[in-house]
Amino acid sequence: MCLSEKKCFIRFLLSLIMFVAIAMIPSIPYAAENTAAKPAVKALPPDPENEFYLILKQREELRADEAGLAVLGRELDSRLKNLEQTESRIQQELKQINRVSDSRVRRLIRIYSAMDSKSAARLMEGLETGQAVDILAGMRDNISGPILASMDAKTASRLIKLLAAYKGSTGPAQ
Repeated sequence: MCLSEKKCFIRFLLSLIMFVAIAMIPSIPYAAENTAAKPAVKALPPDPENEFYLILKQREELRADEAGLAVLGRELDSRLKNLEQTESRIQQELKQINRVSDSRVRRLIRIYSAMDSKSAARLMEGLETGQAVDILAGMRDNISGPILASMDAKTASRLIKLLAAYKGSTGPAQ
């Protein structure tokens, strides 16, 4: 029996606590596993004001990038225009060079056409192949034929093959 009601009550509570503690011992490892398997605490949703400022910042960065691209585009257009002008100048200079070259070739055609065929053949054999083809292509057939006939057969054959594929700018001499 209990000496006093308080002591009995305290003993009862201690017995109850011990009983509950003993009853919970087998479930402690299970409780530790469950806590480890729980998902992490979700992050709070982003602050709408911060997102707004981020969007504004990104928009400003895009505007700066667009402005930079516009400057680069204008610079590129300027360089392209300069290149087109340079190309035009080069084309004009090439036309001038071709006119001078054509006039020289026409002059040589007249000179070689005035020679007898044996002399012209001997002199043409010493020319560069391209020059000889230009001159022969500009001559009338009744003049170039005897010149080719007076040349070495190997040289004449090579020149005739080149004449067959010739697409020069000089036409027959008048």
